[in-house]
Amino acid sequence: MGLWGWLCGLFAGPVWGSARRSPQWGRVRAMVLDGATCSACGVDRGLEVHHIEPFHIRPDLELEPSNLIPLCERCHLVFGHLGCWRCHNPLVAMDAATHKGRVHEYRGAHHG
Repeated sequence: MGLWGWLCGLFAGPVWGSARRSPQWGRVRAMVLDGATCSACGVDRGLEVHHIEPFHIRPDLELEPSNLIPLCERCHLVFGHLGCWRCHNPLVAMDAATHKGRVHEYRGAHHG
């Protein structure tokens, strides 16, 4: 468990801010992560589910698949939160896809 997982554990109760986590969240999270890779770098380890529109701002989108994106712990901080856990990036999906394309292009050119 990385730092983010530990921090989330501090807030593992049913209430985060004024919104309550859905009892369905665990199932939806597992579905998003099943067979997933990081949307920004392509790794398949240490994945987390990032809410494009933050849960504390839009709790109605908590389970909406189009609002969820799998990111590894590092990319979650860099792309999802712009390097600051208190921030969010509304363009995370586009930024992650652009970066993944660059990673694929670079690795493809150098790893045959």
